[in-house]
Amino acid sequence: MAVDSFREKYGELDEIYKEKSKKGHDLSEIKKIVSDAVRDYKSGDRFGAEMKLDVALDMLGPGTIEHKRSSAFSLPEGTGEKRKRDEYTMLNGIVFMSFVLPAAFAMILSLPMDIFYSFVIVWVHEAGHGFWCLLGNRLLCAFGGFLNEMLFTLVPALMCFREKAIYLAGCVFIMCAGMSVYSTGVYMQSAEHPSGTSFAGALTGNYNDMNAQNHDWSFIFRELCVVEQSYKIGKFTEEFGHGISVIFFSASVLGALWMIYGRRPKKLMNFVGLGAVVSMIYFIFSSASSTEILLAMVLSMPLLIDAAARRRVRSNS
Repeated sequence: MAVDSFREKYGELDEIYKEKSKKGHDLSEIKKIVSDAVRDYKSGDRFGAEMKLDVALDMLGPGTIEHKRSSAFSLPEGTGEKRKRDEYTMLNGIVFMSFVLPAAFAMILSLPMDIFYSFVIVWVHEAGHGFWCLLGNRLLCAFGGFLNEMLFTLVPALMCFREKAIYLAGCVFIMCAGMSVYSTGVYMQSAEHPSGTSFAGALTGNYNDMNAQNHDWSFIFRELCVVEQSYKIGKFTEEFGHGISVIFFSASVLGALWMIYGRRPKKLMNFVGLGAVVSMIYFIFSSASSTEILLAMVLSMPLLIDAAARRRVRSNS
């Protein structure tokens, strides 16, 4: 059964509070904030209660936990919990090293950040065509490659976002989804006048074989009667995908550093929002598109609102 997030935070705060008390710190202000949080919790205002505990935790700072949890609100950590935590740490590490490090290496070499990812996702894309074509629908068959890419990235991301300990892995998968959307946007732009070599052509040596029938998005857009708008649609998709990939790349790197220093994420917005703020600064100074800047602004808003709410709680304490 999931642990009440208020009780979990209270237990964490209780440990640090005890250590600080032993060192003679003046914690009267912290004690008042915690008392207010408990009162709010008992009255049913869980959001306000958790907000106050977050403020108290920030004011206390990280503690050196050397003893087992003894708070009435916290739970003893058993062997099963430790094993699960180790598994989550391993999952974060594997996903980070598999996708974020190659992207960072590509950027250092001034290559597209998705160049190594594309070697992996192309097989997922083609497998999607193979699977969805079995259903006999030509439109679904053409769309199946991109659909498979989204399933490959978004489903694991949503599963990871259900557990705080693997928010990092979830952000990495969203970064991958962004890179898939980016490359799809580039592909879309040539839908009206297909050219180049298809995947099958590259394997068989039949180069420059791309035409309106084997170009996925040329077929899809012609079926939807929007092929004349393919460049505009593709350009927006490219910018949106690039924005998502950069924001969640930043979030993943900052989140990894955060966790290395022993900080645990309390909210998903702490991961995403910080990455969005850093990316927004990068987008502005690199003269990025308005789509990317607006996307970063939208994703940074929850973090900025949360920061303003915390400041208000502190000023009222």
